[in-house]
Amino acid sequence: MRPLAEYGAVDWLRLRPVLQAYKTVRYDTLDYLYSKRMAHPDRAAERLLAGGSLASLVVTIAFDNPWVIERQARLSKRNLTDSAYVVADNSNSPSAAQAIAATCQRLAVPYVRLPPNPSRSPSRSHGLALNWAYRNIVKAVEPEVFAFIDHDLLPLRPVRLREKVAWQPLYGPIVLRGRRWYLWPGYCVFRFDCVRAFGLDFRQDWFNGLDTGGANWRRLYRHILRRDLRLTTHEFQTIHDAQSQPVGRIEYIDEWLHIGQASGWAPVSDAMWPAVDGVIARHVGADGGEHRRPSQG
Repeated sequence: MRPLAEYGAVDWLRLRPVLQAYKTVRYDTLDYLYSKRMAHPDRAAERLLAGGSLASLVVTIAFDNPWVIERQARLSKRNLTDSAYVVADNSNSPSAAQAIAATCQRLAVPYVRLPPNPSRSPSRSHGLALNWAYRNIVKAVEPEVFAFIDHDLLPLRPVRLREKVAWQPLYGPIVLRGRRWYLWPGYCVFRFDCVRAFGLDFRQDWFNGLDTGGANWRRLYRHILRRDLRLTTHEFQTIHDAQSQPVGRIEYIDEWLHIGQASGWAPVSDAMWPAVDGVIARHVGADGGEHRRPSQG
């Protein structure tokens, strides 16, 4: 909830501080209980979790789209040159989860099927999944550096995450909300020794107007001088189909291609996906993936 000093007379008349305090306790309890639930790692993930500390760990939160995971996994094995890569599957669709698990097995990628998520709100579900992964994967492995990425973020060139945080505690695209800020949870990199004591919370903080990842403003980001951070580069581009018709917009973030809208929350043209494969092929060659429409389960 917001600091009490930020509530005005109208807020108190409408009992907003009381209601928000109650909801905060309820959401915190749900988050705690969810993080204690058992997941289902495959053998590769079990070996990763039992193997002790790593130099760098990348966790992607999968959701209902085997197509993007296949491309991300192939490109990650090629271009995440200093990192272990693991898929934490938050899919609602059992068939999509089965396909994602099969892809990870075929490509020898560690896979963890997360417990059934208690929320159907996209932001709240994502935040719960991130917290589960942080508490049960990242803290179990204790890597020097860890990163969370969205499932539709594809590394087109070699990425050396430890270099991103060699001179600062964290790295990624920054979201500004008034005087508050946080890293976009679709690409956020941290030095574990710099953040482990802060009790990170990757959920939203709607009472302060902050989306997924924003709860870390109170925990972590308010203690860091944003002006001292080296920032990511961004470039948006419209992509076209074979008839030169625009079919969507993609984003380049440093070495990464961000597709967007890969979780099915908004409609996307079928022509978007072969166009994305064309972008991948221009950057890394034809082995970036076959031209198939993504399965939504």
